[in-house]
Amino acid sequence: MIPVLGVLVYNRGDLLTRMVESIDYPIRQLVHVANGVDESVVVAHKRIRELYPNNNTIYVPGDGKPSEVNLGYAGGNNWILKNFMQTWVLLVGSDVQFRPGQLAKIVEHYEKWKHLDPPVAMVNTNFGWNVQGITKHAIDVMGYLDENFTRSTMRTVTTTIVTLSLNDTNWCLTRLLVR
Repeated sequence: MIPVLGVLVYNRGDLLTRMVESIDYPIRQLVHVANGVDESVVVAHKRIRELYPNNNTIYVPGDGKPSEVNLGYAGGNNWILKNFMQTWVLLVGSDVQFRPGQLAKIVEHYEKWKHLDPPVAMVNTNFGWNVQGITKHAIDVMGYLDENFTRSTMRTVTTTIVTLSLNDTNWCLTRLLVR
């Protein structure tokens, strides 16, 4: 079972609905942070409540306030990690669509490597940055994502091996040091 599947959405509730409907593996808790809410996201909220009536959390930052609050990528994921961390959390982009059996493979990978010493920090997937399993050990050792990183400082670093967004580079390089 996946302990927590966390997802952020800003708009395009149709993609969020498609992602949620593609989940074919048991999850204990579905956590959804709505960094933006339009009519399509409201419709997606209703569908999430139908599919996961007893184990979903929908958080709308600033709900009930005159203006919408957007926690951003790092802030939204940190909210999930701070409030719902179990042994690991699977953070998913709202535009992902799982093919049958993909979630089972992610869990199988985690189960295979979770007994390492030191413990595994991340569960990498073939979705790139859009699906990341982050373990409690990773947060304990490295801390949370940097919420002060801004788009104006974003650059792309390209090597022959891998392309990383600097928003995640420091976190991922630190992850390498954990192992």
